Amino acid sequence: MTPQKYIIEKIKELQLLPLNSYIKIRYAYDKVTNFHIVEVSPETIRRGNDAYMDWEYSVIKEFCDLFPGEDILISEPDECNDMSNIEYDGFTFCDDFKNKPKRTKQKWDNVGFSEFYEDEYLLAS
Repeated sequence: MTPQKYIIEKIKELQLLPLNSYIKIRYAYDKVTNFHIVEVSPETIRRGNDAYMDWEYSVIKEFCDLFPGEDILISEPDECNDMSNIEYDGFTFCDDFKNKPKRTKQKWDNVGFSEFYEDEYLLAS
């Protein structure tokens, strides 16, 4: 398994945690510094949710064990991070009730992003 596939798999696991909150996740690989960068927001989840903090700790530890020649950074969004080589970009509602995320899509514009939801119970064929 490549480091990129590992990280994306772990992000998908994060989206299944009962965080009961919206969570924005972006992952990019910075070729210059050889860093895998995962940005997670909001900060209230990153530093205030035990399930998330357990996930982050286990991902960093396991990543370092599996890929000793690679580096990973999991942080809040920061303009210093080179996110030009996006590998994953998602915005999810992790729902405690169903323990299943509602998938969202987003449209970026020059102001920020607007989101619309794809809830499997609301989709019409």
